[in-house]
Amino acid sequence: MGRLIDPQVYPLSGVVVNAPGHDNLPMATPAQIEIGPETEGPNQWAYEVRVHHGTTTHEYRVTLSWSDYDLWSHGRVAPERVVRAVFEFLLAREPAGEIMSKFDCSVVRRYFPEADRELPGMF
Repeated sequence: MGRLIDPQVYPLSGVVVNAPGHDNLPMATPAQIEIGPETEGPNQWAYEVRVHHGTTTHEYRVTLSWSDYDLWSHGRVAPERVVRAVFEFLLAREPAGEIMSKFDCSVVRRYFPEADRELPGMF
């Protein structure tokens, strides 16, 4: 389907991550995902996430609703692990520089309908 693109970041992207459907990208070392401290809000958790790739770092502000947490993990893992899986899922499909800098994890299913089917199997 589509991409979870941040139009303000995309033109500046110098990050390459091997991903299915991106045969034109050179081989690269895997990105490292750093999940910051959890902040609990009304019906959701919020995280600051950093994706390090070589000398480039991309920063994100991400929320995860309690309902998506339950849908994807059934309470089997910590919410932080679900956020990490969302980033692993996204990075397998697009470079870090193309991911919106601020989003709720629920938006992933709009761009990648297979998310609800694949994310539960990533734990």
